[in-house]
Amino acid sequence: KTVNLLSETTLTYNRTIKKKHKINAVVGFTAQNRTNEYVYMKATGLLDDNVTYHNMGSAVDKRNTSISSSFTELQRYSVLARVNYTYDKRYHFTLTGRYDGSSLFSAGNKWAFFPAGAFKWTISNEKFMRGTKHWLTDLSLRLSAGISGNDSVSSYVSQMVLTNTHGWLFESGQEVAFYPSRVDNPNLTWEKQKTFDVGVDFRLWDRVYGSVEYFHRRTDDMLFQKDLAISAGRPYIYENVGAMSNQGIEVELNVDILKGRDFSWTATLVGSHYKNTVLTLPE
Repeated sequence: KTVNLLSETTLTYNRTIKKKHKINAVVGFTAQNRTNEYVYMKATGLLDDNVTYHNMGSAVDKRNTSISSSFTELQRYSVLARVNYTYDKRYHFTLTGRYDGSSLFSAGNKWAFFPAGAFKWTISNEKFMRGTKHWLTDLSLRLSAGISGNDSVSSYVSQMVLTNTHGWLFESGQEVAFYPSRVDNPNLTWEKQKTFDVGVDFRLWDRVYGSVEYFHRRTDDMLFQKDLAISAGRPYIYENVGAMSNQGIEVELNVDILKGRDFSWTATLVGSHYKNTVLTLPE
């Protein structure tokens, strides 16, 4: 049985000052709680099939009776804020910040702050571009940079796991023992990705439009399941090891060949070039 509860609360503020200054601000809080409960029962030799699983203890063949169960819980919390400011439809600024917490990591590493910023310059709205309005509908330059986080691991991977043995069944019961099957890592924390983008958007004669964009992303503290030597007595451990770099160029060109009330025809050409580099890997 899986139960997922999600709550998102935001507060928005909008204001325009003297027609040139536009401010939009958002603050919010999100909370998520997800639980997974699993129960497995197996028995043979039930005297009456009508009782189904409601009286498993009545099975005659005790040696082929087995029961297992598990329970996991995940909690995520986020405090976020974003401010957009536009001056005279020419200069656009955005600042965002997130303070995220995840129960997947140990105490002291659950919370992390992820900032980001963006700027857009609508060049076509400048006074020196007024003579091009009849053919250059839009020309914009945009920049953005920020940090994001990733916590895509299973529950409790930062903690030691004890696995029980299935001993022989004797008249007095079944002997059970526990042994550590995974090493704990109290330093396990968020995987972080730093991103930088720069792009140009354009629109010609209100029919030809597109964009050219360059991006660079670097991922550090990558979450890896690292295999251990047999002598360690445990098969693996989760660690923040490894780094990767991704960069590339994306080009998009669209042409509205026909524009009508009942029929339109648009041709699109997309080109891209990517380069992925593994900087470090687990030993």
